[in-house]
Amino acid sequence: MDGAYSALLFGLPEVTRRTKTRPITIIFRDEEAKEWRWNVTTDRAGAVADFPAPFARELRQGGRIQIIVPDGGGAGRNLRYDLELPASGSAIDETLTACGRPLVDPRDQELDAISEEGLQVGMRWARQIRPRYPATNYSEGFAVATCVAQSDGRLRDCVIETEHPADGRFGEAVLKAARDATVAYDGDQPTAPRMMAFRVNFIMQ
Repeated sequence: MDGAYSALLFGLPEVTRRTKTRPITIIFRDEEAKEWRWNVTTDRAGAVADFPAPFARELRQGGRIQIIVPDGGGAGRNLRYDLELPASGSAIDETLTACGRPLVDPRDQELDAISEEGLQVGMRWARQIRPRYPATNYSEGFAVATCVAQSDGRLRDCVIETEHPADGRFGEAVLKAARDATVAYDGDQPTAPRMMAFRVNFIMQ
């Protein structure tokens, strides 16, 4: 909608209002289980994907998908949804194209190498990203971005993977702040650029 791309799940077990994100394990077809980070919406039974375009590209083939919600059946009891989805390549490709997202993105393969802090092994923040609160009517929001870190530590090719609310200008604030952020490397500097990802939460005090 309006160029913003989102993937949403609804009908999940509700979480408390203090919960901002929730991990959900997803198994596509015969692939290995992978944990995806999802953001809790104002509907406490709903969640928005951190990386909606890679998620959508996985859905194109259809087939079996298993969604595992930790503690979804109560403390210590996971809840598993086991679904069989039809292939929907043309429909999903149409949505990706309409929102300016690539049909194939080699950066999808690098997501597994990124830690929960958003950096690959051997990377650390040298100058932390510090966005200013945008001119918006919302008292809170978030944006998730991926960037390519160069060997000199500067960031380039930053993309807002998702933001909420979509019209809150939080992604715009993150992209602007990313121009001044840098990373450093433990040991020798890499000869090739490395992908990174990060989530910025905005809360008006």
